[in-house]
Amino acid sequence: NTNLQAFQKKLTAFSKNYFAAVLKEWQEQDPNKKAIDFQLYIRPFTRAHYNAAYPWGHYTNLENIYQLTLLALIILLIACVNYILLALTNTVSRSQEVGIRKTMGADRKHIIWQFLTETQLLVALAILVGLVLGVTALPLFNAITGAGLDLSLFSYTDFILASVILFVL
Repeated sequence: NTNLQAFQKKLTAFSKNYFAAVLKEWQEQDPNKKAIDFQLYIRPFTRAHYNAAYPWGHYTNLENIYQLTLLALIILLIACVNYILLALTNTVSRSQEVGIRKTMGADRKHIIWQFLTETQLLVALAILVGLVLGVTALPLFNAITGAGLDLSLFSYTDFILASVILFVL
């Protein structure tokens, strides 16, 4: 419930008082610039964050966010369809294998244990391949999107802990 015009006047006075040295140096470098050219102003955060307007140096382009979200959804859709098709084609051969194993005398526990072990090995391999691909593709991702993601923010224990949690889940 603040009066924006009154607050803007206070910001102008604040900038004249606390940025006087900067303004003086600015005018010495370029005599055509006036103190009025330098001011603090108010704008909504969404306009500052999603808008490339001067003088905000960093902004997020919503178009890039939408493109990356759409790309992720397309990749997930392809992965789901691929998994369903592979699972359906694999069902026939797996049912034959289960039938042969039951004929050979395998218990239900042994068959379940085999399926769980195979699944966990496949998940472990997928996590390992995913980590390797993620680490090697990060520079390309940063170059394409202009992001500054860096793996130094995470320790090895973070990676190992996340991998173990993902593996268990």
